Order: sequence, then C-alpha cells, then structure tokens
Amino acid sequence: MRIAVDVMGSDLGPAVVTRGALKALEGFPPDVSMFFVGNASDIEPVVKASPLQSRCSIIPTTQVVGMGEHPVEALKSKPDSSIVKAVGLVKEGKADAIVSAGSTGAQVAASTLMLGLLPGVRRAGLVALIPSLKGRFALIDVGANVSCKPLHLYQYGVMASLFMGALLDIPEPKVGLLSIGEERSKGSALIKDAYAALEASSLNFKGNCEGHEIFHGGIDVVVCDGFVGNVVLKVAEGMAEIMFASLKEAATQTGIIKEPGFQKAAGALKQRFDWKEAGGAQLLGVGGISVIAHGRSDEAATAGAIRIAHKIVAADLNRKIVSALEKTPMHISE
Repeated sequence: MRIAVDVMGSDLGPAVVTRGALKALEGFPPDVSMFFVGNASDIEPVVKASPLQSRCSIIPTTQVVGMGEHPVEALKSKPDSSIVKAVGLVKEGKADAIVSAGSTGAQVAASTLMLGLLPGVRRAGLVALIPSLKGRFALIDVGANVSCKPLHLYQYGVMASLFMGALLDIPEPKVGLLSIGEERSKGSALIKDAYAALEASSLNFKGNCEGHEIFHGGIDVVVCDGFVGNVVLKVAEGMAEIMFASLKEAATQTGIIKEPGFQKAAGALKQRFDWKEAGGAQLLGVGGISVIAHGRSDEAATAGAIRIAHKIVAADLNRKIVSALEKTPMHISE
C-alpha cells in the first residue's frame, strides 16, 4: 500500500505534517510506503533523520494552493502544486490514497475533477467523525455539496454506513436524517423525499433526528446537505473549544486544576471531544481514497488522518460502495 501525503498548506508547517506521517508509518506493516509531496527542502531533513526513510519517496513541487484561493482556478493556474501532484499519484495508480491538511476546497475539487466519481455516484460527500456521548458518529455531508437532491442524501446514507462499517466495525450503523423534528412530516420537501427513500432502503434507518439528539450517541450516521453539515461541524468545534477554555478557567479560579483527579478527568474529556482525535474527514464517492486532515492538525492528528486512509484502503471501501449503489432504486428523485 502506498499513501501520498501533501505536506504543504497546513497551518503548522510541512515539518509537522512530515513527522506526523512518519509517526503513522511506524505502526504500519513493512509493505506500506509513503510519498511526501511538497517543498523538498522542508521534507528531506525530517525524512533523512528517520529510520523509515527507505519506505519514503519525496515528490518535489514548487507551488501551493492557499486557503483563500478559488479552488478550481488555483488548480488550473498551479499545475505544480502539492495537492495536484499528490492527487495525480492516485490517478496514475502510483498511490492508493491521498491525505492533505491544506485547502479543503482544493482537495475536494482536485479529487472530484481528477479522480472522477465512482460508478453510480451522483455527488461526492464529505464525511466527518464527530464525538458523542457513546463514541463517534459520521456526519455527511459537511461541505462538498450544498445543493442536494433526495438521491444524493440517499447515497450519502449508503456510503457513510459502509464507511462506519469499515472504519469502526459497526455491522449495521443506525442512520438518521437531520431535520427540525422527529416526525416524518417535518422538514422541507427535500427532507421528506429523502426520508421516503431512506425508509424504503435496506439501511438501518431510524427516521429524522434533531440537532440536539445527534450528540447523544443513538445514531451512527447523520445525513444532511453540505450547508447544514458544515454549520453543525463548525458549531461543534467552537463549542468544544469554549467548553475546554471555560473548564480550565473555572478549575484555575477554584484551585482544583492541580488535583490529580481533575487532571485525569479533564484528560479523558479532552480525548473524547477534541477534534484532533477524529483524524480527518473523507471525501466519499470519488475514484480514490481522499482524506482531508484539519488545517491545524499537529503530529498526532496528522497520524490519525493517515491511519484512517490506511484502514479504508485495506477495507476496499470503494468497491463496496459501487456494489451497494448498484441496488439504488430508480424512482428516487435526482
């Protein structure tokens, strides 16, 4: 197995991404190797200092797509950018997966345009793992497609269910449709049509779920359009940061911050709800494994994103998605 890592674009710099990738490589079998794509002068010192350098290849590039650039225009104007070259390795069959902490828009655009969609897939969907009281759930879509049709939401439910089965070994993930009420009559025409499609499917569909319910842990896959999903994701991240900051402030003021019991409990809480523990989001439905790490990913978070890519490739997820979507009912509105 070969994994391409775009080391450019991360907020913390290429060296951090490179070290994180090497940390992940330490735990993989000897037949797993990596391509490090980016500025060679940033990559070489880190790789050459590693005992794993024989399993690493450096692909030098001269351009980077910035966070504020228009994704499609940047891809056209920067053919030697790290994201274009890294996705190109997957397209050419030289790599089995691409992992990047750079521009989400650029990676979604590059993966969709260069790798194409899997047979039967109408729109790619970005799935993220979100912490809950009982573990983690998959939220799809979190930004790839803001103009969904009922068929798109149905396919998101199928793809994310297979994703959770492959990644977390959940045999029959419970699927919920994010809406403004539990009743099937609640929601827009899109939600009502998607509800009917999901209900008639072979998925373990549990009906509509409201925003406050999704964090309780009763649902494994939450389906929504990319606009709603991105808002939910950003609100969840912001609330987690506020919660940790408020907890630290209160503990400092009361003096319990130095107590071993508090430190142990706070550590466990942080491990459960810190976004860094999730690793990365995956773009489902494209003709290759494309994992998007958070722009602020440190070494541990980068390693986590690469472990997700490794596990998804090993599970042959895309083949399972194509097989499952062959059974898509023809009557679902597109």
